[in-house]
Amino acid sequence: MKRLNTLLILLPLFLLIACNKEDSSPLVAFFSDIYDAAIPIEGNKEIYLTVTVITNGVHINKITLESNDKTYGIQQVIDSVPDIGTNDTRKINLKYKTHYYAEETMVTLTSRVFTEEGEMMEIKKYLAVKPSDISWNLQESVTMYSAGSSRKYGFSIPQMTTVFPEIIDNDTLLFYDRAHEDEEQKDAMTNSWESRTGIYFARFESLDFSNSNIAAIEQAYNLSARDNVILDIKANDLLIFGSKKDVYGLIKVLLTIDDEGHENDRYVFSIKCRKDIFVE
Repeated sequence: MKRLNTLLILLPLFLLIACNKEDSSPLVAFFSDIYDAAIPIEGNKEIYLTVTVITNGVHINKITLESNDKTYGIQQVIDSVPDIGTNDTRKINLKYKTHYYAEETMVTLTSRVFTEEGEMMEIKKYLAVKPSDISWNLQESVTMYSAGSSRKYGFSIPQMTTVFPEIIDNDTLLFYDRAHEDEEQKDAMTNSWESRTGIYFARFESLDFSNSNIAAIEQAYNLSARDNVILDIKANDLLIFGSKKDVYGLIKVLLTIDDEGHENDRYVFSIKCRKDIFVE
């Protein structure tokens, strides 16, 4: 009788163990880093998010990370193949850099873990990012002459000054006034600029040159068509310039002056360039 009672006591435990073994998931994943939405972090900050992955007989073939917020929308951050065994527990560190934001912003981070067997687990976490802006190099009321003059008709971005393009290193980021294609009017002012060293322009009139935060400028740049040539330059134009992907700064055209002759044809503009890209 005593033996029977012992078996009756142990039977539920055996059943529980058996059920747990059968019900154990082949894939478990969860965020296990220190970051919490209740504690806002700085903009433009590089952090590592940690995803703990547990495998029970499955093969991991990919892990991804994407961010989503009201300023930049959905962006793919990471798409990689981690080194995880088939019966393993690993902590995967995923590098993520926060953006600049004009106001405190909640960012949704989604990680997806994929297996060769067709399993997929999606996990989310939230980060609050503080408002912040970058530091700018500013030059006001710059005078740059036309290509038809004998004066400086280019502008060096790293040096933040006017230059003669033909004496500047080929890899220096700069833009310059375009010469007229018509040989008979080669000295005429074209009201157009060009760059052959990786500068692109986008026209976006609704920005405020003095007060726009880098987040607003980047958002405008992402919405705009851009080219290494900008045509029909006129007073009060607001131009964003950068690479194909990244914003470098803003130009506010103050005046375009087409005098009689060509020696004094010129542009007057203010320009600001982000300090974190071009370090002196």
